[in-house]
Amino acid sequence: IWDTSYIRLMLMRKSHEEARSDCVIQRGNLVTIKDISDSGDDKEKKAKYLNNKLLYDLMVKHNIWKAYIGLSDDKKEGEWKWPDGGAVEWQNWDWNGVWNRTDYNCAVITNGFENAPWKHINCNHRTYYFCQIPMF
Repeated sequence: IWDTSYIRLMLMRKSHEEARSDCVIQRGNLVTIKDISDSGDDKEKKAKYLNNKLLYDLMVKHNIWKAYIGLSDDKKEGEWKWPDGGAVEWQNWDWNGVWNRTDYNCAVITNGFENAPWKHINCNHRTYYFCQIPMF
């Protein structure tokens, strides 16, 4: 549970836009990894790490290597934003030295390592995805 919403791992492969549309139909959007704690820098970092870890655990349980999260830079190259337009406050990128792929404008979370690093991919790639859906 994400504060006032819940997370759903969708076990269908879709492009980023198809995935986003499917989440919107369910009254939500692609997942945003933000703070759920009270206040304080250490608490925020820990909460965001735990949110990321929750997604990782769901992927491992279903034997899924990667899934879309709501992060993209499709509006302005290099300016990554969440679906609500919010900036990325906490990052978990695994760039592997590849920064120059202007055709990679969407983000996935991966289960290659326990810290569940994020990678950027082409938005037309069909993969699983996480929806974040309000409870009320």
